[in-house]
Amino acid sequence: GYLAKQHPQAVAVVMTKLSPDKASNILALFEDAFAQDLLLRLSQPMNVSASALRVLSDTIEREFFAASKKGKNKRNPGQMIGGMLNNLPTEKRESLLEFMTENAPDIADEMKRAMLTFQDFAERVPAKGVAAVIREVDVAVFLKAVKFGRQNAPASVEFIFANISKRMAQQYEEQLEKLNKVTVKEAEAAQGQIMLAVRRLEAAGEIELNEIKTEGGEEEEEEDYL
Repeated sequence: GYLAKQHPQAVAVVMTKLSPDKASNILALFEDAFAQDLLLRLSQPMNVSASALRVLSDTIEREFFAASKKGKNKRNPGQMIGGMLNNLPTEKRESLLEFMTENAPDIADEMKRAMLTFQDFAERVPAKGVAAVIREVDVAVFLKAVKFGRQNAPASVEFIFANISKRMAQQYEEQLEKLNKVTVKEAEAAQGQIMLAVRRLEAAGEIELNEIKTEGGEEEEEEDYL
């Protein structure tokens, strides 16, 4: 989970330092697009200086282990459950969220703050970061996500197309017209890959997500949990 939010090149370096068995187990957990990107990077010669390795090691120790320690000392059930719901199919996620809102309203807001789905794209991703997110995913993945997004997240799709060039938007529209039917499972997986790209860019410091507004209209910072 931690590595999936990091830049692929940094993850590739980490993977070279693991035993084949450990690396294999981790690779199996990544989304296909991310795993493919990793394999391409690993297939190229990789000369990493000792100083760069020290920086990477220090970063991992600071971010990963500090977050782990923090998580043990302060376990927030709302954040934990919200993270679990993140990648569920839309219908199941909404059903469980509704159930928890009715039966555990005291943590429902924390759950919502921890969730980052394609439906949240327009609210959470800054306009200037849209192009960077799109570049992180394959065109085929983007098209599948958008095709279904016009049904389950129209505001997100509208926001994306409003923040790319007219020429690019027209090209995507033409490709969407030619796109074969996409199953809901494929489309939701594609939307999940886009949101993983958002998290990776956020972790790399390339974009900064908008803060979440509470029901009272106040903004609240999102805490990091491992």
